[in-house]
Amino acid sequence: MRRLSFIVVITAIIFTTLGGNTMAQGYRVCPQQPRLTVGGQGRVTYYPNLPNSLRSSPSYDGVRIGLIPAGGIFSVVGGPSCFNGTHWWLVSYNGVTGWTAEGDGGITYWIEPVYNSPTPTPNPYPNCPLAIRLSVGGLGRVTTGLPNNIRNGPNPANAKIGQIPGGGQFSVVGGPTCGNDGRWWWQVNYNGVIGWTAEGSRATYWLEPVYNNPTPTPIPAPYCSLPNRLYVSGQGRVTPGLPNIVRSAAGTGTDSVVLGSIPGGGVFTVTGGPLCGNDGRWWWYVDYNGLIGWTAEGEGYSTYWVEPWSTGSFTCPNFLPSRLYVGGNGMVNQVPYYPQDIRSEASFGGYSVGQVPHGGRFAVIGGPICADATAWWQVNYNGIVGWMVEGNGSSYYLQPA
Repeated sequence: MRRLSFIVVITAIIFTTLGGNTMAQGYRVCPQQPRLTVGGQGRVTYYPNLPNSLRSSPSYDGVRIGLIPAGGIFSVVGGPSCFNGTHWWLVSYNGVTGWTAEGDGGITYWIEPVYNSPTPTPNPYPNCPLAIRLSVGGLGRVTTGLPNNIRNGPNPANAKIGQIPGGGQFSVVGGPTCGNDGRWWWQVNYNGVIGWTAEGSRATYWLEPVYNNPTPTPIPAPYCSLPNRLYVSGQGRVTPGLPNIVRSAAGTGTDSVVLGSIPGGGVFTVTGGPLCGNDGRWWWYVDYNGLIGWTAEGEGYSTYWVEPWSTGSFTCPNFLPSRLYVGGNGMVNQVPYYPQDIRSEASFGGYSVGQVPHGGRFAVIGGPICADATAWWQVNYNGIVGWMVEGNGSSYYLQPA
């Protein structure tokens, strides 16, 4: 068995070295920051509690040779290899060596590094679905971007007593407590201010652990890397909080004049777009109560300022509102440039009966079925009939066509 594993590893390394020219034909821009290291260990994330496939080559076209369950720990043998917009790692799990994807290429990580710390216990509380990553006695850091509030109790209704800026580090002194808002709260000490702060919401972390290893240098987001979630003739809503500016042109250049703004929670109609602005953001042409112009979808890899909205759409638990419907047509997102499986049943446990490439169109003939914290639709793609997943966490994989 060891000899066979050794041969598989050597074969994979030779393939990676000699097959570079062939692999270069695929999409070789991978904006998602790699977090694993060769010689270290990794683990399939507990959220969204799904297995990761092991494949014969670093591509979704590679033959599936095994599965690593959620929480499964593996050794990192080689990589990373950038293909189809995703980082792939050569790993060994229970004697099986193959390639596995680090994430969806833009927002969600499917595997994470394992350090010399206790393995987190799967979350037993459905009211707080986010997997715990901090620990009492350790250090934490607010993720880059917005600040985190410190309150005098583990609840958003408690009084605000301080704030930790993006990138600010703190000590974890107590917790966690599952709040009535469905978030995990930790008691922290930030520059002498001791109080409670939330770890995140649903699939989004606002805090991250700090280990005794160099902090990776963030990769600047390329122009318009945020996957689109709106579509023409649909509706959108500004996420609760700050307003969104409406401009005369798609961008923030001197030729783009501010026409007005849409308040947090404001619902608008999408009439055109998207266009990639000179600021690296996607812009949509919208109509908000007669205010017509361009508004930005968000920035970076995963920060959305607007979201799809429909008063009559179906919504599965822990997922976004569905945008497809029976009798209509759908399409696999153009970004982040990888195909989607058609499965034998409405579950990640169903076997693949075919694939639809990015940009591929299909007919929606049944569904939705709620399973694995997402929505599944029965489709017909060039005569292949099966089930496709609409998305995962805060990401859509499919869109109306």
